[in-house]
Amino acid sequence: MIELIDLKKYYRIGDITVKALDGVSMKIEDGEFISIVGPSGSGKTTLLDQIGALDTPTSGKVIIDGIDIAKIPKSILYKLRRKKIGFVFQEHNLIPSLTALENVLIPLLPEGIDQKKYERALKLLEIVGLKERALHKPSELSGGQKQRVAMARALINNPKLILADEPTGSVDSKTGQEIVGFLKKLNKEFNTTIIIVTHDLEVAKNTDRIIFLRDGKIDREVKTL
Repeated sequence: MIELIDLKKYYRIGDITVKALDGVSMKIEDGEFISIVGPSGSGKTTLLDQIGALDTPTSGKVIIDGIDIAKIPKSILYKLRRKKIGFVFQEHNLIPSLTALENVLIPLLPEGIDQKKYERALKLLEIVGLKERALHKPSELSGGQKQRVAMARALINNPKLILADEPTGSVDSKTGQEIVGFLKKLNKEFNTTIIIVTHDLEVAKNTDRIIFLRDGKIDREVKTL
């Protein structure tokens, strides 16, 4: 379970204090599929970064499986992030010089890659419908294919949590529906907790719960089921 307790993230820009998050408290149960929706500047990506331990809060707590992640050493935090959390970003973040298969394998590099891990990466590319494109580089893939490679990469460590920041934002509507369908399948079949940031309410309606943010605060929540 993930619990946020009075989470705040403030930035100083000159003489101005920007309250990116201003007292967010919520719980996300294991196996939930939720979306975070709000206008630009509402704190959506900042919230995702806090949950994913990519940034530290000004105050408040992020608790994952009973662990306050602000209180653990950076070396352990790095391992927690790498083992338990998969990230999917709008811009794919694929390395242009590497093949699709090599991009999927990147999170495993610190531990070394053996035949079993190589086969798992190929299997993940097959699951997302790209096994035949495994040896193609990003420049040879469509936007939707790049996003599916990024999703396979996010799954390579069998994470319990997937954080997806606008995963449909740079693809057409049909491809976006395919990506959301895959996330739903992942959630249902593997009980993976998924948090997706989106500006698209049609995408958000596919999730169990929609969290609306405004000015760094939770404005309201809507259950879709």
